[in-house]
Amino acid sequence: MQTKKQFFPLIDSLRAFAVFIVIFFHGICEVFCREHGYYYPFSNGYLGVDLFFVLSGFLITNVLLREYLITGKISIKNFYVRRVLRLYPPIILAMIIFVVPLSFFNFRAAFSNFFFMATYTGDIVMLFRHFIPYLEYPLYFSHCWSLAIEEQFYIFYPTLLIIFLRVFGRKKISLSFLFFIFNVFFLLLVVVGTLKMGGHFYKFFLWRFFEIFMGVFLALLTNEPFKKQFNIDTNKIINGLVKFFSSSITLYVALAITVLNVLGKLLLGYGLSFFVFSFASGIVILHAAFEDNKILNKILSGRVLKYLGKISYGLYLYHYPIFYSTEYLKIKLDPQNIYQAVLIDVVRIAIALVISILSYEFFEKRILKLRTKFEA
Repeated sequence: MQTKKQFFPLIDSLRAFAVFIVIFFHGICEVFCREHGYYYPFSNGYLGVDLFFVLSGFLITNVLLREYLITGKISIKNFYVRRVLRLYPPIILAMIIFVVPLSFFNFRAAFSNFFFMATYTGDIVMLFRHFIPYLEYPLYFSHCWSLAIEEQFYIFYPTLLIIFLRVFGRKKISLSFLFFIFNVFFLLLVVVGTLKMGGHFYKFFLWRFFEIFMGVFLALLTNEPFKKQFNIDTNKIINGLVKFFSSSITLYVALAITVLNVLGKLLLGYGLSFFVFSFASGIVILHAAFEDNKILNKILSGRVLKYLGKISYGLYLYHYPIFYSTEYLKIKLDPQNIYQAVLIDVVRIAIALVISILSYEFFEKRILKLRTKFEA
């Protein structure tokens, strides 16, 4: 079966929004406002990571489904080669720019940053430090715990998807029932996890896997070639779900929930904000992917925004070490007012933008062309 390669150009714009929400959350403005009792509009900017998780599951599932529908199989080797070609070139550059200079005056800190970044174990730093006391907390790349969780998920996901597709093809499992059960477990996990684990729940890999699975399910529910081949496009429940997700009213409610969550105006306890935000952002992702809402299309269709989305991985990777370089260089940043705080953040973000653009244009783009050799 032949299926067209899917491109979701507006998804890049969502990536741009997600990465800048996170960057603003990491800025010195957030610290200044918190310390002086001011309201900061990106106080919940960490939710940009949640959006990335749902996005990742949606996009990669569509890629793997296409490969399966064309070839009847999924090449796990090619999948990992594509991941390496996408992820490691900017990491190597980041090591050269930030970690190599650091090694000359603090080798232990440099090695720790290198170790956790290169091995994608940033989400379990404390576990490693318990057994290897030599390792320090990786200040330069502590934000890459989210990348670690993604890659841990993708260790088993292609194999799991292959098993699911083969069993699904024979048994005709109800996808709508699976989606319902998934959401029940997701909801229970965030509530129980928040109550039992407190702050440690934030980086807990299991419930983050559920966020990625949210994107996976949304891809399965809306991928037309997949639904046609497995004869589920006539399922009334599936069609009802898709109709609900694709309605404009649902989109506007999802956008409102997403924005209010980021602005810290939607206060839900027991971890419910994470579940609601994941579900709402998934609906926004679907509308952006299929470009079926004129207002959203207009917001996301700007060339600058799309380009920022293309370099979003570099922006995410480089911005934090730039922010923390001042600490290692013994430069004390102590803004006396909000204007100084804004200026400091603008300068640091500008540096991150320059490095990310150069990285993408002269390094990443050339290597990314190799990925086509390993695509279906």
